[in-house]
Amino acid sequence: MTNSNITIPRLTKYTPAGLAELWSIAYPLMLTALSGNLMIFMDRLLLCRYVPDAMVAVSTVGMVFTIFQFAGISVASIAEVYVGKYNGANEGDKIGPLVWQMIWFSLITAIVFIPVGLFCGKLFLPEEYYHHGLLYFKTIMIFGPLFPLVAALSSFFIGQGKVKIITLSTLVVNIINIIFAYVFIFGIEGVIPAMGTFGAALALGFSILLQAIFLFAVFINKKYRILNNTGCFKFIFSEFWLCLKVGTPNASSYFIEMTAWACLLQIMAYKDDIHITVLVFGQAIFLLLAFTTDGLQKAVTTIASNAIGMKKWSLVPKLIKSGLKLHGLMVLLFAIPMIFFPYYLIELFFITNESFIQDAALITYTKITCIWVLIYFVFDGLVWILAGILTAFEDTVFIMIMNTVTVWIFAILPNYIAVTFYNGNPSIIWQLMTIYAAINSIGFILRYCKIVMPFKSKMGLLKLDKI
Repeated sequence: MTNSNITIPRLTKYTPAGLAELWSIAYPLMLTALSGNLMIFMDRLLLCRYVPDAMVAVSTVGMVFTIFQFAGISVASIAEVYVGKYNGANEGDKIGPLVWQMIWFSLITAIVFIPVGLFCGKLFLPEEYYHHGLLYFKTIMIFGPLFPLVAALSSFFIGQGKVKIITLSTLVVNIINIIFAYVFIFGIEGVIPAMGTFGAALALGFSILLQAIFLFAVFINKKYRILNNTGCFKFIFSEFWLCLKVGTPNASSYFIEMTAWACLLQIMAYKDDIHITVLVFGQAIFLLLAFTTDGLQKAVTTIASNAIGMKKWSLVPKLIKSGLKLHGLMVLLFAIPMIFFPYYLIELFFITNESFIQDAALITYTKITCIWVLIYFVFDGLVWILAGILTAFEDTVFIMIMNTVTVWIFAILPNYIAVTFYNGNPSIIWQLMTIYAAINSIGFILRYCKIVMPFKSKMGLLKLDKI
């Protein structure tokens, strides 16, 4: 019998794992992801107005920084899973000490970020970009540990469904970054000298520092010290190692996928301008959509982790249905411009390139690319939903292996063969990428059936319990 005196934790006021609850958690996280992309976009835009070579240098070396940045964030943010489980199990006093382990991890990453930043910049930059790129790389790498630190602190709130504070802080930080970036890049005559790329790095670094300070101040306030024991900063190796063991495969997966995309870019660049243009255009369009799946995946992980903590296994299939509905609505929304008004998207990216706009063949290829990117987005969203579930079940090793195998065997290799040996036209690129995404989604579906479904049967919870 169920003890009526036990208070079942609730993430939101909505039906658990329903569409309304998923949306209430996902949309602030989607805005956060979009806001982060806009921060990068604005930095590049301002640098382009400063000196075009500065933007190229920062874009080139920025990709290297992103590899280290996402590796640290991927490990630190795994705390979301355990925060959710403790929250679902009504063990709030364990949440603070768990998050502290990832705070310590973030500080430890300084032994990687700082030496690499100070001494390895020349390894990642062509000599012609040293002037603008080296100081930027050194500066941003010094601030590097702050990015996993913010991810660790964010996991405390996300795992408990308190996502609006993350969105609010990120939006404010974006505004601060834009102001700092403009002032530091261009300077104020007689007050602050123009600092170019160094100023861009300082602006981003100071902005993320302010976000870390704000989140930490909330994290250790009296309310959370009482509810979640956030004043307990003791290093606990067992929990530190648990997060590291589950989070490291996620970091490896990001690194391998980014390497694969970089290789694909090189393959198309060596082919000709048309192929690389179509690939980059498709990537740019996809990035306009990807913030939704990023926020959706985090929301799914949060709700699934809480369900696991509550031992409400039957909430998981319901959560997947809600995730598919929400993703389907996003697909329908984005389908309108991509199917009916693709030319406006093309003009958005190539409005200053008259030769491109007048090239009928490229117009045709990019229109076709819009359709295939949309289909790719459909399958990719399914993968992110299931990846969120598997992450909650700590099955990150499978995610790493599956993504690694499929991206190289079904995306990079077929594209290389198609364009190198069979002279495939540019439209083949995203067609093959869609096949890869479909195969990847099948692998995740099969893994879900093998790993997650048995939990329902073992616990005898085939019907959704009333909460």
